[in-house]
Amino acid sequence: MSVTKKVTKDVHKDRWIASLSNGETIFEDQLKDTLSAWKRLGVYVKENKLAITNMRLQIGGKQVELPAHQDGYIIKGKVQSTGSWTRYNICIGHAQGGLARIHEVSADGSSHTIYCDDPGEPFTIYRHDKGD
Repeated sequence: MSVTKKVTKDVHKDRWIASLSNGETIFEDQLKDTLSAWKRLGVYVKENKLAITNMRLQIGGKQVELPAHQDGYIIKGKVQSTGSWTRYNICIGHAQGGLARIHEVSADGSSHTIYCDDPGEPFTIYRHDKGD
């Protein structure tokens, strides 16, 4: 499965960045006519028996960095709408022991944190470096 390992024209300035257990760094890309970068990363990690060791989101000139070496990492989108306005937030988080800590981040980089049950796949990519 193809993942983006360096900044190219397909990697925007607002992006997630994942560090892997084999030392590689993967960047969120915006490729057309293919699976999302997150789904491709999930397949890549599973096929190569790897783990995400660190995860961060760069958005609105700010960075949200997650704790290292968690059971899983989470990316998902959230749309909020009142009829007069619509806002799209990126949710980035980590899972440990079935629970999740998720940062909802808006385009300007402002965020708030929620605690909940791990949302599971396809939002969460789990470790695959321990023989599971």
